[in-house]
Amino acid sequence: MKKIVQLSVLLSMFLLSCSSDDFTKTETEKKGEFSKSTKDVESISFNVLENYFNYEDLDVNLFDYEEDFSEYFGEAGYMGGTPTVVDWSREFVIAVDEPETYYDTKIVPVSLENNNEGQLVFTYKVVKGGLRSNSIKPFIAISVDMQYYVFEDDVLLVKKEDNQTNVSFNVLENYFNYEDLDVNLFNYEEDFSEYFGGAAYMGGTPTIVDWSREFVIAVDEPETYYDTKIVPVSLENNNEGQLEFRYKVVKGELRSYSIKPFIAISVNMQYYLFEDDDLILIKQN
Repeated sequence: MKKIVQLSVLLSMFLLSCSSDDFTKTETEKKGEFSKSTKDVESISFNVLENYFNYEDLDVNLFDYEEDFSEYFGEAGYMGGTPTVVDWSREFVIAVDEPETYYDTKIVPVSLENNNEGQLVFTYKVVKGGLRSNSIKPFIAISVDMQYYVFEDDVLLVKKEDNQTNVSFNVLENYFNYEDLDVNLFNYEEDFSEYFGGAAYMGGTPTIVDWSREFVIAVDEPETYYDTKIVPVSLENNNEGQLEFRYKVVKGELRSYSIKPFIAISVNMQYYLFEDDDLILIKQN
C-alpha cells in the first residue's frame, strides 16, 4: 500500500512538471508572437566614400582590409576632389554596385541598421536619370565604425524599390491615454475612446479625426518618471499589403511625477489595413 501511495505521488509530480513546462512554453510562444510586430533596431551612422571608381563587378560587399578594397576600387582624384580617407584600423567598408549602364544612375543610401540579431541591414535606392554618351558603373561605398563589424554573410542588402511609397500622416495632439495598448490600429472612434481621451487642459484643442476618411495608428511605452517622447520617423507602404511605421523614443530629464508616453497618428483611409498584423512597428534607437 505504501509503494502505491509513493508511486501516485511521483506520478502527480511528473504530470505537474509537464503541465508547468507546457504552460511556460505556451506563454513564451505567445510573448514571441506578440512581439513580432515590433522590431528593435539601432540606426548606425556612416560616411559615404567620395571620389573613387571601381574596376570590376563586386563579388563581395564587405571590406576590412585596404588591400582587398584596392582590388575593386581606385582613387579618382581627377573627379575634382580628394578621395575620402578610410581609417582601416577603426573602420570597415560596405559596398554595393549595379550593372554597367548608359543611363545617369546613382545609388543613394537610405539607412544602415543593426537588427539586434547579429546582422547589419543596409538599405539603398537606385535612382535612374537621363541617357549618357558613355557608360558608367554605378556603385556606393560607405565606411562604418569597427564596433559594428560583422562577417560578410551577416550584411543584408535591401534595395528599396520605387514602389515603396511614403505615406503622409498627422500626429494627434492634446490627448491622453487611459491604459496600456494591446492593439495599435483603430478604425472606429468607439474603440479609440477606450484607450484615449481629449486633453484640452493641455492648452490646445484635441486634433480632430475624420473617422469616415481616416484611421489611427498608436504606439505607447511603459509608464516612466523621465520626460519621454515618441517621435515619428516615417510611415511607408511596402506594397505588400503592409504599412511600416518607424519611430524613435527620446528620453529626457527626471520628472516629479510619472507619465505614459505614446504617439497616435491619423492616416488616410486609402491605406487602411484589415489586419493588425499588417502593421509593422519599427522602433529605432
